[in-house]
Amino acid sequence: MECWIFVFNPLERYMADYRNVFDAWEDGGVRGIVVGRMRFMEDDGETISAVPQDPKAYTALGLEAPSQARRNRQKEQQLGQMLDDAASRGWHIMVFDSGPTAYVQSLVNAYPQVHGVIIDGPGEQHYELAWHHGGELFEVPEPGHGVTRGSKERRQYMELGFQMDRIERGIAHMRDRCHNLTPDMVRYHAHGGALAGLILFDINEDALYWLRARQEAALRSWQKARADLEKVDRPMELGAIPRITSFSSLTGHNYQQMG
Repeated sequence: MECWIFVFNPLERYMADYRNVFDAWEDGGVRGIVVGRMRFMEDDGETISAVPQDPKAYTALGLEAPSQARRNRQKEQQLGQMLDDAASRGWHIMVFDSGPTAYVQSLVNAYPQVHGVIIDGPGEQHYELAWHHGGELFEVPEPGHGVTRGSKERRQYMELGFQMDRIERGIAHMRDRCHNLTPDMVRYHAHGGALAGLILFDINEDALYWLRARQEAALRSWQKARADLEKVDRPMELGAIPRITSFSSLTGHNYQQMG
């Protein structure tokens, strides 16, 4: 069985002694690594990007290059040497980092050893029953008052052709139902499968409409990520870290469609 290792932050703890670390991993069967996030931790406590933005990558796409951020060229060189070592072992190298085409192009220009990128929660939508991780399940925030996420979600739904008033009816229906479940109702329907679940949560046409809109929005985001990678000047693999399957229906992820 082929094993992979996640080289997670801080990257410096691997870069300092990567040959001995990689030797041990290789003896243990490791044949691939995922590196990232692509950040360095500076001595003054500031976190900076390990990916220098290449102005040529932006110019080729007709974009204006961003002003160059703080860099640590010594660490960039060390990271490149570490990836060279991994590549010389025949390891598969993925990066836990992504972004617009010009960013990914800059990444592979700086680190040509990389085979692809992995996106964290592609198209993921909030799923908590109470506000926690940037939102809650039963809401699409109103725009304004500093809330930009709500405006973005509403625009995305409307661009996909969905009606906000019907989405909001579906949300309100599901919120009301979940606030009125009882232990007896749950026990009665618990072993009845999918159809019993529809009855338990009283899934009506508006609720289905809302759930479908969430799924389509997540899928569209995933399609855009693939299309952006197609513009990079060499083939790039695309991976993702969606939530575990018990959450995927809440986040809008449909694994078969995404594949």
